Amino acid sequence: MKHLRIYENFTDELSPLTRDMFDLTSKISIDKNWSIQGPVEYEEEAQEIADAIIKKKEEFPMRMVRDWSGWDNYLEYQFKNSIPEEQLALAEIGWSIKSPFSRT
Repeated sequence: MKHLRIYENFTDELSPLTRDMFDLTSKISIDKNWSIQGPVEYEEEAQEIADAIIKKKEEFPMRMVRDWSGWDNYLEYQFKNSIPEEQLALAEIGWSIKSPFSRT
């Protein structure tokens, strides 16, 4: 059984520089300024998770006031506190939520 590998945590075999050079990352929008990003080979799984995040986002109490100046701060708070399962699922495939406050 030595030939079987179990992936409990995502470890990317490619360096970030290689992914950037060969455009091997993908991005899926989940709101005006928000997206999820990660390895292109897991885009299908990430799209399913993104759909679940968007569905939950539509249920947030403040969804009716998206033009409100605090919307991005509100989303940041909600994403950190209201979707732990989705964030864990994203992390397992090497994806993460990118905010307008992110440097990358």
